Amino acid sequence: MAALLFNPESAPYGPFYVQAAHQMESRLGLKIAGASVRSGPGIAAAIETAARTGGGLVVLPDGGFFGTHSTMAIALLAQRRVPAIFAVRFYASNGGLMSYGADLTQQFRDGAGYVDRLLRGADISTLPVQFATRFELVINMKTARALGLTVPNRLLLDAELIE
Repeated sequence: MAALLFNPESAPYGPFYVQAAHQMESRLGLKIAGASVRSGPGIAAAIETAARTGGGLVVLPDGGFFGTHSTMAIALLAQRRVPAIFAVRFYASNGGLMSYGADLTQQFRDGAGYVDRLLRGADISTLPVQFATRFELVINMKTARALGLTVPNRLLLDAELIE
C-alpha cells in the first residue's frame, strides 16, 4: 500500500495523478490510496497511517506546501520507518529516501533564457511552451540503510546523485 499525498489547494492536479496511479496498480502490484492533506497534522496523520499499515508514501510536487512541513515530515518518516519518494531533490537531500522529478536547476536556467528573450522584445505569445527536459533520481543511502532497505543496483546505476 502506498499513499499519494497532495494538498488540493496547492496541487489541484493531485486527483489526476491518483487516477493514473490507480490505473497502474495491477502492473505495480501495489494498492494506491490518494491522501488529501491540508496541514502539518494532516501530513503526520498520513505518515502514522502508513506506519500502521506497513505502507509507503509518494509526495506530489505542490509549490511549497510540503516544504514548510519538511523538517517535521522527514523526522516523523524516519521515526516511524516509513519510506517516501518525493518529486523534488531537496527532500532526499534532507533525509527523505528518494526523489524523482524535474531538474529544477535546469528549469531555472531555461526560464532565464525566456526572460532574456522577453527583455529583448520577443512577444510572449510567440514563445513556445516548454516542459522539463531533464529529470533526476536522487537516492539517500543513509536513509535506505536506516529503513533496512536494499536499493537495487539498477536504481543505483540510474541515479544522478547518491547521498
